[in-house]
Amino acid sequence: MFNQNPAISVVMSVYNSEKYLAESIESILNQTFTDFEFIIINDGSIDNSLAIIESYMAKDDRIVLISRENKGLAASLNEGIAIAKGKYIARMDADDISLPERFIKQYEFMEENQIDLCGTAVQIFSDSKDNKTWRYPEKANDIKFTLMFMTAFAHPTVFIRKKVFDTVSYTNYEASQDYKLWCDIALNGFKMANLELVLLRYRFHKSQISKKNNIAQRRRTIEIAKFYLFNLGCMKIERLFKETVQQSTALKLSDLYHELNIHKPRGFPDVHYIAILRYLLKVSSPVSIKLFFVYLKFSKKCSKDIVTDFYLFIQALLFIKREGRFYQYLKRFVK
Repeated sequence: MFNQNPAISVVMSVYNSEKYLAESIESILNQTFTDFEFIIINDGSIDNSLAIIESYMAKDDRIVLISRENKGLAASLNEGIAIAKGKYIARMDADDISLPERFIKQYEFMEENQIDLCGTAVQIFSDSKDNKTWRYPEKANDIKFTLMFMTAFAHPTVFIRKKVFDTVSYTNYEASQDYKLWCDIALNGFKMANLELVLLRYRFHKSQISKKNNIAQRRRTIEIAKFYLFNLGCMKIERLFKETVQQSTALKLSDLYHELNIHKPRGFPDVHYIAILRYLLKVSSPVSIKLFFVYLKFSKKCSKDIVTDFYLFIQALLFIKREGRFYQYLKRFVK
């Protein structure tokens, strides 16, 4: 019998997801922790998604269906959260796979530590092969720092305390709704953490929104990051950049800085700043050639201002080596 006051409300938005939907739904229904409701929003699908959802509804009364015209991901998630009865909101996407112990691990961690937002590591895979594991910063200070430049959570892994949504909600930043939400949660003082455990398999495939809109997503990420940095109350990005490039001795680039007169940033050409950033990227961490060219590709396609290039540079460094000297230097500006 379905519990009218479940511990967890799982919220999944579905749009034309028939290829992977059954596997995703089953991964939720097969959780070892069973005290949950499963809210599925059929966001105007025109494929066989609705029929798949209804077939599972006939077998399991924990599924709650909302089916209507297409409104987009942010509207769908807000709608599902609004009717949720659980103490925690668990996100899930229609093409991923939650491992059987996911709910119990996250639930117990949040209960024991009074966390408001909790994500996990993920295993990246595709239809053709399994790939590497993605891990995210675990502690609050590391998360706050990372949010200055990029997302700090894998969206489909998160547990969020329901009361958090009395203060924040998803906003319509296409392909960046999650990053904006994490920044809003951080700015409102809620407790955040990530588990190092891999509790979800994250599927890569050609039809993903985030892959289709990669360049646009980068631009929105920078816009959100500037908003977060301003409201966080830490140092301005221009000062952070100037102090960063002045750390010549730490990175053994004093000769290069002297030649470019880097100790006098005022009026220094942006093209030289950008050249230094790209050089730093190559020498300050064990960067792969492939990743460096990805960085160059995006820096050319995004706007040409120095702040944009700085964000792309830091994002590349964070993907490469979170424990490096440069990371530790920057992190000291976040309390």
